[in-house]
Amino acid sequence: MMAKIEEEVTIKTSADNVYLLISKTENIAKLVNIMQAKIIEQDEEYRVSDIKINTEKETFSWRQREAFDPDMRRIDYSYLHGDWKMFYARFQVTSAGDESELILHVEIEPKEEGIKAYINFFFFKRKMQEVIKDILNAVKDRLELSYGQST
Repeated sequence: MMAKIEEEVTIKTSADNVYLLISKTENIAKLVNIMQAKIIEQDEEYRVSDIKINTEKETFSWRQREAFDPDMRRIDYSYLHGDWKMFYARFQVTSAGDESELILHVEIEPKEEGIKAYINFFFFKRKMQEVIKDILNAVKDRLELSYGQST
């Protein structure tokens, strides 16, 4: 069973400022205390990172490839290996006048199968949705506080 989650947040700063912050995975890890990131390899167009998320009950680890499209202000994260059966994520930043919209789209499928997985899936999806909201709100708070525009 695959969870598809998409959340968005409006941030009172330019789309370029948002993209600059999220384009470095280590910045996100610093903002979200449940996340750790280790850069394995990188160049101008991509980065390979090891990611670890610690929730109250579980820890998930995986390696991902991050592909950057600065013109579209988009970052695609593809799964290489780890604790998931399938993982894909995408950050998209759009300009909305003096503000920006930051969208985080995630498709994720745990390796666990069977009746236990079916029972746990609702809780898993809800927890991942909370993690995604925490990431977006941490980015928003960091940028709005940095530019003195917090409301």
